Amino acid sequence: MRVLVVGTLPPPGGAAARELADLAATRQAAGDEVELLSPDPASSAHRTRRLDGLFLAVELAWLSRRFDALVLRIEEDLPCGRDTGRVARAVVLGALGAAVSRYAEVTLRLDSPVPIPGGVGGRAARALWAAADAIVVRAAADRDELVPAPGVHPDRIVIEEHPPSLSAGVPQWPESTDPELQTAVLEVVRTRAARDRAAVAARATLSVPATGGPRRSQTRVLGVTKLLARHAGHRAVGSARRVAGAVVESHRGQRSS
Repeated sequence: MRVLVVGTLPPPGGAAARELADLAATRQAAGDEVELLSPDPASSAHRTRRLDGLFLAVELAWLSRRFDALVLRIEEDLPCGRDTGRVARAVVLGALGAAVSRYAEVTLRLDSPVPIPGGVGGRAARALWAAADAIVVRAAADRDELVPAPGVHPDRIVIEEHPPSLSAGVPQWPESTDPELQTAVLEVVRTRAARDRAAVAARATLSVPATGGPRRSQTRVLGVTKLLARHAGHRAVGSARRVAGAVVESHRGQRSS
């Protein structure tokens, strides 16, 4: 199965990012063809893209032509930032639901507390939750928040508690007055180096290149906007077109400068 894993991945992103990378490695070991997509250029991913707001829906709709399954991490600023207004939130979630529904298998992994401004309910999010074969949450409180939301199948919600954070055992840099200063510094260096080696090993296991893929072309953005138009409703379509137009103008400005 061709699997697309989306979200912040190590080295940045903390424990949740490492868990996402572990999941990707497990699926690849099981025989799946896995590709990693991250919004953070520092991530060890096959490609990085701007994924906030409608950019995420556009990217997922486009890539649905190549992948059978989607694993999407819902995290801060992906897809919605804290300051996203009610109308913008509805447009983004509606378009995202249309995009993820194009995959044969969908797993949503939600950070805790669920980082969707305004809550998880509402008609705009119905298609997103309905398309999920599994919704992975971190705590019972997150599950309780999701259960009454339109489109959610309670039997598809999985509570997966955080394993002990890998960063919890990393010692802090010592104070200059520490009587064992040299020993303490060496311990921090060794621990952090081991963590960095683990990230490099994960990259090698998943055959991840050092840099992300090429930028999205104007034709690609406009083409996927038309694709979303068939699924997301008039309000989402209008906003998607405005976003696509802004991207096109940005590319033109870069070329002329």
